[in-house]
Amino acid sequence: MATSQKYNVNPARILARLQVEQRLLTKQRASKGALNHATGYGAFDDGRTLKSKGLHSQIRNAARTLNDHYGRFSGNEVVRIDYGQKIVKPETAATYSLLKYTPHTHGARLNSEVITNMIVASLER
Repeated sequence: MATSQKYNVNPARILARLQVEQRLLTKQRASKGALNHATGYGAFDDGRTLKSKGLHSQIRNAARTLNDHYGRFSGNEVVRIDYGQKIVKPETAATYSLLKYTPHTHGARLNSEVITNMIVASLER
């Protein structure tokens, strides 16, 4: 919670990253590799990775990056997704931030499903 507050990112967005990238919300046990790459921060499509291993580092860097992308949105940006095959013009800073973080249709769809499921589950309580 402190990290999401520090970077002004909704905790649901961090939880969604944990689920989308490594299924950490629904796994019984997580491997060291899953924890080391928990939010997918620093993992590029070309196989390169940034040094950001460990759950705390992954969460901190994901929150910081999502916040940075959010803050850069002015309403006129376009994002190349799906390996540059599609160009989209996000309507909101939240969508822009998500697509800049994970520029794939599939990742965006999964993120939306995870957040929707979290909202539904919280309403059912």
